[in-house]
Order: sequence, then C-alpha cells, then structure tokens
Amino acid sequence: MTAGGQVGRWAGWPLWLRVALALLPTGPLAACGDNALRNQAAIGQADTADQVLDSVYHVVTSHGMRQSIVEADTAYYYEAGKVFELKHLKVTFFNTAGGQTSTLTADEGTYQVGIGKMEGRGNVVVRSVDGRVLNTDLLRYDQAVNQLSTDRPFTFTGPTASGSGVGFVSDPDFRNVTGTQGRGTENQGGGKFIPPNQ
Repeated sequence: MTAGGQVGRWAGWPLWLRVALALLPTGPLAACGDNALRNQAAIGQADTADQVLDSVYHVVTSHGMRQSIVEADTAYYYEAGKVFELKHLKVTFFNTAGGQTSTLTADEGTYQVGIGKMEGRGNVVVRSVDGRVLNTDLLRYDQAVNQLSTDRPFTFTGPTASGSGVGFVSDPDFRNVTGTQGRGTENQGGGKFIPPNQ
C-alpha cells in the first residue's frame, strides 16, 4: 500500500505524475504578500519552476512500506530533471517495521524523484528517537541503500557514542556511523562511532 492507500487508482499513471499529484499542497495556499518583500532568489526559482507548491507533505514508500515523510514550506518542481527544490525541509525516517527512527531538518534541500536521492543544506540537524543528534551543513540521503552521508564537517552526539570530523556514512537511525576523517568515542550500549582506519 502506498501513501493514502491509492495503489489501484494510481497504478496505471506515470510515476512522475503520481509524485506530482502526491505533492499537491495539503493546506490552503499562502496569500501573496507585498512583492517588494519577496526574496529575489525565491522569485527566480518560482519564475523558472514548472510548479510551485506550498505546504508540501509527501510519503516515500519502498515495497509498500513507508520509508520516509518529506515536508517542506515550499517546493519548486522542475519537470525536465524530475527535481524538487525544497525550502524549510523536514524528513521523518522509518525502519522496515514502520517505526520512526529519526527526523532531519534543514533550511533547504533537493529531492531527485527519478533516482530517489535527497540532499539537505544549511543548518542540517538529524535527531534519532533515542537521543542521537547529528549537526552538519550538508547531508545526502540515498533511498536505494537507505543511507545518509556527507563530505562536510559534522558533530555527532548520543547516549552511546559521540564524534566529530569531516565526512561520514550512516544508516538513518545512527546505529553504525563510519567517519572518513574524524575522531569519536564508544560508550556502553548499542551503536558506535567508527573513526577512519579502525
């Protein structure tokens, strides 16, 4: 079953159209304000985007199971590349049993629909349900392998491990975080931070 239980009704529709329809605003469209106050970058994006959506809520599934929920204040959709540019992004991740594992927030991000990849940029914070916290300025998510990664500086804290460095690869619930350049500690309990070359 996919988002909203619409498997039968949407089954014959092209994937890009199903995603576009699923990303339609869930609330009333924001009222237009004074054009003099609008951000010039946002105006440029809105002028070139094929669609502009407000209050976006989208459920990403894999084999009928909810894998993540993507929310954003605004989304700019570019048809040619099947890409969404998202503002004020929130992504909630779920495990294979359907339980929530972590939540990512960022100033902005990019979602490449065709290949299932997402990137969060600016004040990226990921919090797991058991208290693990990651801070960085850029984070990538690959749906195909259910993996988070960055090549930027980061800090990682949690009840069983902590670390900092430049670059890492991890599962969304931070059970195994492998740093490419950094240092970390491992405390009692599950989970670990693995420094490079260890």
